[in-house]
Amino acid sequence: MTSTTADVRNGRAPLLGLAALACAALAPATIVFSLKVLPGVVVLGGLILPLWTVSVVFVLLAAVVLGAALVTGARASRARNDTGSVGSAVSVLLVMATAIVMVATLLFVVIALFMGHLLSNNIGSKQFARLRPEGPCRVVAQYSTYLTSGTGTFFAVNDLGLGLESGHYDSDDGTLPFDDGNYTLTWNDDIATITYGGEENAAPHRETVHC
Repeated sequence: MTSTTADVRNGRAPLLGLAALACAALAPATIVFSLKVLPGVVVLGGLILPLWTVSVVFVLLAAVVLGAALVTGARASRARNDTGSVGSAVSVLLVMATAIVMVATLLFVVIALFMGHLLSNNIGSKQFARLRPEGPCRVVAQYSTYLTSGTGTFFAVNDLGLGLESGHYDSDDGTLPFDDGNYTLTWNDDIATITYGGEENAAPHRETVHC
């Protein structure tokens, strides 16, 4: 490898390091955004996941780009026979910052999934249901119960499998109407009307979801 090629690669390594750090930073940003600003879901075939789990994709992407940065820097170093350029303070800080963000995000995901499993099995239930029939979009209900109360969120899922929050519901008897199939869904253009509940002479509830 010529010295010019080594210089190019040596200059490219920090840029790749910055790109890796940016990808890693997108992971916690996705978590905060989807939990606090705009909750959503991702539908992959028959699998329905909270939007914040997409953060794992950014962590994996950060790992790939970071690996490319390290390989590029190492090749440039060997060509120049100069380890100092690769082990510069900037490169080391980029690697450390990226690794810390990646590990922190993965720990959050693991703990969140574990705690979600504990809550699901010991306190109540929190799960997703794809409502039918489908129309201009798909409607997914996320519902949970605690003692004698129930609550949930409706998501309008587009063709790409991304569902954004589009409505809420509450139940005072702790039932799971979408788990039990105790609901009806009708379409009027791109508006879905969902009717549920109504047990023991109680009036049914109605909610609308816009695609």
